[in-house]
Amino acid sequence: MHEMAVADGIIKIIEEKLKEQDPKAEVRKVHLKIGKLTCVEPEALRLSFEILSRETPLQKASLYIKSIPITGKCKDCRKNLRLTKLDFACPFCGSFRLEIKTGRELFIESIEIK
Repeated sequence: MHEMAVADGIIKIIEEKLKEQDPKAEVRKVHLKIGKLTCVEPEALRLSFEILSRETPLQKASLYIKSIPITGKCKDCRKNLRLTKLDFACPFCGSFRLEIKTGRELFIESIEIK
């Protein structure tokens, strides 16, 4: 379950920022963007975040996750595409020569503090 490691990383990044800007601040909301190719399960991440954030400035924070779809372009037929399955074949021509544009993201978009 790599969601625990992801949650730990998110918490550490935010705690570092708080130390630099406002050590007494409490985090209320954390907005994340997570691509489908990361294979992060949102509910497992929420649970991991809840467990690991106890007794930290993030303990009352709500986690908001925006899922980023897998998009790309076929290098053979040149069509833009959106993949819903992880088979990585162009739905137009069947080619496996794809340029992936989105779906690998995993970052903190914003945080709201009190």
